[in-house]
Amino acid sequence: MSPTEWAGGEIIRARRIELDLTQAKVSQAAGLVMRQYQRYEKGEREPSLSTARAIAEALDLPLSELAGQTDLASATTTAAPANAVAEAIQHRRRRIGLTQLTVATTAGLDIEQYQRYESGKEELSLAVATAIAAALDMPLPELAGLVPRPVDLNGKWWASWQSAPGPTTNNIDTHSVAALHAGGRILLDSGWRGELRIWNNEILIGWYRPPVPVTRTRQGVFLWLPTHENYLIGRWNGVSPNNAVISGWCALARDEAESRQLADNLIGGKLQARPTLRLPGLSNWG
Repeated sequence: MSPTEWAGGEIIRARRIELDLTQAKVSQAAGLVMRQYQRYEKGEREPSLSTARAIAEALDLPLSELAGQTDLASATTTAAPANAVAEAIQHRRRRIGLTQLTVATTAGLDIEQYQRYESGKEELSLAVATAIAAALDMPLPELAGLVPRPVDLNGKWWASWQSAPGPTTNNIDTHSVAALHAGGRILLDSGWRGELRIWNNEILIGWYRPPVPVTRTRQGVFLWLPTHENYLIGRWNGVSPNNAVISGWCALARDEAESRQLADNLIGGKLQARPTLRLPGLSNWG
């Protein structure tokens, strides 16, 4: 399918009939005027990427299937602004070391047109998004924001842990730790061992074992990675030598002082860090 063709009308029509939904129901769920939706279903007009996502979500249909790609696991999310899609494209292109001209040529686009997409000045149609995703060898749902862009947690971190309950409960143990990010797992090394699983690019759940055991079990860990931030905060849990469940605060950061300050705020004043809320411009929403 070339970037200017739209052949998904029959797909959404068949899916709507399969779900026994009216055109009015689907258009309402997708936030569209029914006449506009009818043109998409007839194949008379190609939807933008954000509109295609809205239709796919309304029909519980994988975006990749709507685009004619191999079916991938479906996911639902709010429509991403054009600048978020542009950021995903730019990040992927730089990560695999391609020039804008190479991607544009592979996708069958003029370089000026591709640059408008990567800068977020123009929203991609579904067909163009499919062509660019293929050129960048990335899943279409990842480009569209349905699958979060992977974060890089590799390297050295500073971990600060609240001491186990006792006379020195508010003490903080700070040390460095090496993290190896492999797929959905983060392996912890250097002084203590552990393994974490990352969910939706923001929640990490797993266990760790200190080099000198302070509990009689491996300690469970729940950590939160705020969007656009470079630190994690959360809590650890374990079982004490006298068979009691114990818990404490913990924080990880790239900088030793920041790690300790985050833990100190959590322990001393129960003050949790509040990352800055970033809202896109209203004109960017589909």
